[in-house]
Amino acid sequence: MQRRSSRCNEITESSLTETYQKALTRRGSKVPPPPSDAIEVKLFKTKGSLLGLTLRQHASGTGVLVTKLVPTVTNAIAMGKLRAGSVIFEVATASTTGGEFVPALHIKDVASLLRGAEGEITLKLSQAAVPDGWIERVSEKNEPFWEHREAKLRLHEHPAAVGELDFSD
Repeated sequence: MQRRSSRCNEITESSLTETYQKALTRRGSKVPPPPSDAIEVKLFKTKGSLLGLTLRQHASGTGVLVTKLVPTVTNAIAMGKLRAGSVIFEVATASTTGGEFVPALHIKDVASLLRGAEGEITLKLSQAAVPDGWIERVSEKNEPFWEHREAKLRLHEHPAAVGELDFSD
């Protein structure tokens, strides 16, 4: 990645990994380790291809949640392991992190890493729990959705993105 210096017109080389690590330092982040049930999922992305992931910040604040997954050639190899409700805790890419794992703290950082990635991508992830009251269902089109009968709600994204509902009124 090339970046122009604000002091002059010269171009300096800076890897996305260094930029990402600087952002983590500025935020003063204490990064929790991935949970013990986390697995590694490998994908291979060619230039211009899409991963088919819809991401949101996890309601707990830890990791980035995959709320929706559209099948693509790139993610087909990971179907069953990578799905709506997967929480990404760390990302390693050959092109943007030099194969080193970086923590998945913020959706914007993770989206940027994944968009810019080419070649092998490794995700450390686990499945988010479905919050109380939610039931996972599958539509006629074989797409998952979640229902909360008490609240009379239906979501087409994993409910872990919205967290627990409060009915105390």
